Amino acid sequence: MQVQDRYGSLDVIARLQADDRNSASDVQDLHIAAADGTLVPLSAVVEVSQNRGYSRIRRIDGRRTVTVEGSINPNVAYAVELMAALKQDFLPQLAQKRPDVDVIITGESQDTKESGGSLLTFLLIGMVGVYLILAFQFRSFIQPAAVFVAIPLGLIGLATLAGIVVNDSILLVAFMKERYNEGAELIDAAKGAVRDRFRAIFLTSLTTVAGLGPLLFETSTQAQLLLPIVASLAFGLTIATMLSLFVTPAMFLVLHDIGLIRRAKPGDSEE
Repeated sequence: MQVQDRYGSLDVIARLQADDRNSASDVQDLHIAAADGTLVPLSAVVEVSQNRGYSRIRRIDGRRTVTVEGSINPNVAYAVELMAALKQDFLPQLAQKRPDVDVIITGESQDTKESGGSLLTFLLIGMVGVYLILAFQFRSFIQPAAVFVAIPLGLIGLATLAGIVVNDSILLVAFMKERYNEGAELIDAAKGAVRDRFRAIFLTSLTTVAGLGPLLFETSTQAQLLLPIVASLAFGLTIATMLSLFVTPAMFLVLHDIGLIRRAKPGDSEE
């Protein structure tokens, strides 16, 4: 309630027992001590008005805060679309009308941002580890680039595909290097690698996709949490595998054309 006297007004929060607060008159009949010690009803010294207020006032760093929560109907809009519309349409108008109000977006949007940052960090660490392993295997700091060009193809589905797609490219590069060092032309070695390693690469990816099949077609409520990841892995792996059969040999040929790959002679170590 708001108490007003000749010195101004201030907010007072008071709560009586349940039997003593059935109406506003019960509050006005509340007796308080005057300056001379006598008890007078509250209505004799103040004006009591009834208004809407907050049941609880939260403060962060001394500032009042209000939390606005809601559930998103996926049939109408997704969280990303809703946050984009909120930042583009509503928040600029709110900043003009209420410049002293700060808006902090939490919940799913914040969780997605934090997960994306963490995923990117560990993805970079994993790529560095993969590069060092490939450089040791190929005994070259240049040739792993032909394998790494397949990693962006895995991002079609999910960052998790990066390690799976690299395996297919390693098979192709190892076969091309072997045939090329034996004296075959690089273009013929590339064609032979795709032709001879197609079955191994295709079956490797097929078994992975087949293993994801039961989850992909599962309709239970528990499986709905995993369905987006499973769909990304299955379809992303299928597309990335097919594209790697063309992109990896092409990248290896490009490195050869610009002079970064040369035929290894007996007794020579590759750069």
